[in-house]
Amino acid sequence: MSHKNIIAFIVLLPALCLANEADSLNYELDEIEVVSSKEHGGIRQQPSAISVINSQQIESRHITSLKESAPYVPNLFIPDYGSRLTSAIYIRGVGSRINTPAVGLYVDNVPYTDKSAFDFPFYDIERIDVLRGPQGTLYGRNTMGGLLRITTRNPFDYQGTDLKLGYNTGDNTRNVALTHYHRPSSEFAFSAGGYYTASDGFFKNDYAGENADESQAAGARMRAIWQLTRRWQLDTNISFDHNSEGAYPYYYYGSLNGEEQYEDNIGKITNNRQNTYRRNMVNAAVNMAYRADRWQLNAITSYQHIADRMFLDQDFLSADIFTLEQRQHINTINEEVIVKNIGNSRWKRVTGANVTYQWLNTKAPVIFRKDGLEWLAGNINSYIPPVAGIPTLSMMGFTDMGVGFNGETMLIDSHCDTPLFSGAMFHQSEVSITDRLTASLGLRLDYELQRLSFDSRTFSSISFRMDNPANEKMALHIPHIDLLKHIGGEAEDDYLQLLPKFSLKYQFNKYNNIYASVSMGQRSGGYNIQMLSDFMESHLRADMIEEVKGAVISRLHQMAEQSSMPSFVPGLVEGILNEKLPQFERAEVSHLIYKPEYSWNYEVGTHLSLFNHALQADAAIFLMNVTDQQVARFTPSGMGRMMTNAGKARSYGAELSLHAQPMQPLTVTAAYGFTHATFTRYDDGAEADCSGRRIPFVPEHTAALCAAYRIGIRNPWISSITLAADAAAAGRIYWNESNTMSQPFYATLGASASMDTKLGTLRLWAKNLTNSSYDTFCFESMGREFRQQAAPAHAGIEVCLRF
Repeated sequence: MSHKNIIAFIVLLPALCLANEADSLNYELDEIEVVSSKEHGGIRQQPSAISVINSQQIESRHITSLKESAPYVPNLFIPDYGSRLTSAIYIRGVGSRINTPAVGLYVDNVPYTDKSAFDFPFYDIERIDVLRGPQGTLYGRNTMGGLLRITTRNPFDYQGTDLKLGYNTGDNTRNVALTHYHRPSSEFAFSAGGYYTASDGFFKNDYAGENADESQAAGARMRAIWQLTRRWQLDTNISFDHNSEGAYPYYYYGSLNGEEQYEDNIGKITNNRQNTYRRNMVNAAVNMAYRADRWQLNAITSYQHIADRMFLDQDFLSADIFTLEQRQHINTINEEVIVKNIGNSRWKRVTGANVTYQWLNTKAPVIFRKDGLEWLAGNINSYIPPVAGIPTLSMMGFTDMGVGFNGETMLIDSHCDTPLFSGAMFHQSEVSITDRLTASLGLRLDYELQRLSFDSRTFSSISFRMDNPANEKMALHIPHIDLLKHIGGEAEDDYLQLLPKFSLKYQFNKYNNIYASVSMGQRSGGYNIQMLSDFMESHLRADMIEEVKGAVISRLHQMAEQSSMPSFVPGLVEGILNEKLPQFERAEVSHLIYKPEYSWNYEVGTHLSLFNHALQADAAIFLMNVTDQQVARFTPSGMGRMMTNAGKARSYGAELSLHAQPMQPLTVTAAYGFTHATFTRYDDGAEADCSGRRIPFVPEHTAALCAAYRIGIRNPWISSITLAADAAAAGRIYWNESNTMSQPFYATLGASASMDTKLGTLRLWAKNLTNSSYDTFCFESMGREFRQQAAPAHAGIEVCLRF
């Protein structure tokens, strides 16, 4: 840990008690209603570990995306790297870097099923709820680690027009957001607004001499709520988001096998071709609610459309090895119907059904370029035995043989469809055994049907040589061997799973309780569509050897007929080639499939409100066992990643959140999480055995301390001045299963000062004040190490006008 981190986390933290943040205990966490239509009671009355980030905290900490909320929640880690496509979310040692998420996301009761939609700009967010631990009973698949719920501002509760203007130093960010909230009658309210933001980025591509991560984003959202009758309510919303960005600003850190070919690239971003990501996203939903005297019904219909495109210089070097273009079109329809009773019944229950259908079409052509073709040829030639080791050929004067590619590019085109259907029925009952003791039992029956249909094709032209300096007539040179390869395939898999949950809660009074729970979670299986180019390459490599053998034998027979070589040579060489040339294994469709993973979570926790609500404390300890652990590992070529079921894992730890108001103008919040997550059995199908090693992307410690001091001012124009400071820390974080790459414990410091006036708020803010240097991502590709660095110190100004 550097001296700057020590200063940030140890020396400066006590001083935070004199600073301020716009967190005020004027709101009672106990009184916040759960926006979700599934649970009964307030948030802190749930038998679960829950954290809430309210609108005041979002503003004062300048949280502009889901990734920026993570440092303030125990055991939540969302590394900021790559692009908006890469939303890796980890809670309590459970998470996902590729393919299906392990932590779910709901926005205004609407599920976001694909994690490529998780990272979007915040501009009218009212609250973020973080539920830690499996939420599968009520929320289903892919909530094995937990659930994030985002709530936007309700126009029935807030009226007016908000205009927000901002500027950041460091990356030269400019942003504007405008939203109007209007309630023309007691039966109807609506909001409409939009945003635009642009950034020059923090990082520079030294090879191209230009910014590596500049970005633009724009979007709009409309929401309308009708109180149709005393019992019927209709809540509709639609949003559009566009994002275009320079992406994947990865620094090269050298070769891991001791042979360094790109020494000049070390410590730099040097990709010679573009790394960009562009996404258009539409979300629309209708929430129909009916409230009777003793029960209520919610029918929520939602649709999501995502169209994105990623260009990736996949070698991340100045060398011209290979590039990837990935285009996705995702259309998802979700229907959920929930019925729950209301009132003061001793038996509270909720019953529901959910149906989801998703169409996912992916096109991912890979282009091997000049340096890549040389690498591929070298890879193939490494399997061809040297002629010196074949006495018969050596005696005949042959000295060398090998293949080479004609031309400077080779396209491997791939296209796949992966439709998904899932259906579920669920029920949860809460029974008050006594006035203080409540038991909850839930069960969900989840069915999932997945299909894969893929088509991959390529054309290549290779040459073959077998040199014979002693006798040029015996030398064999075949300048053109053309290979046209087309592979298609289909697969279908379905899963049926029961997801139970059981809890006991003892309520000391309205504000204090202790609970224990056991719950099961599931993360879906799927298909490794990212490895289709590797799939094709394995077939191409095998066919290449077969074509070479056939072409060589044919040419030798032709030469024998022309009397340029003895007639026995073709048969002799054919026998040698059949014996000595390798037999490459062709990948099977089954290699593309990985199974679901499952977890059991055991948890004991408490929610306390002490000293006349001056201190609120939430604590939990947990143990989680995972089976059929999904692990991202290298594809056989070493050029990409694939998902495989590697074994079992165990995670245990503790969490503590404090929210205190020792005096009226001062508010202090603190959060700490500890997670010890390891593989208990590991078998990735290769030689590696990482049993007992730490699970990647899981910080052992997460910590945050925030303080706030609000100064009231008696002035017709200025109502208050707020000073705020926060510190956050995490580590150690391991980046790979073998634990050879890691990020040590690090800490950052932020601060803000805001002035509330009659017209709005003026806010100054700063992040990473100590300019702490740490990595947000580290990985290995083709035997080389790459990292993305965190944003350096930067600050900004924000003007929020209210009309």
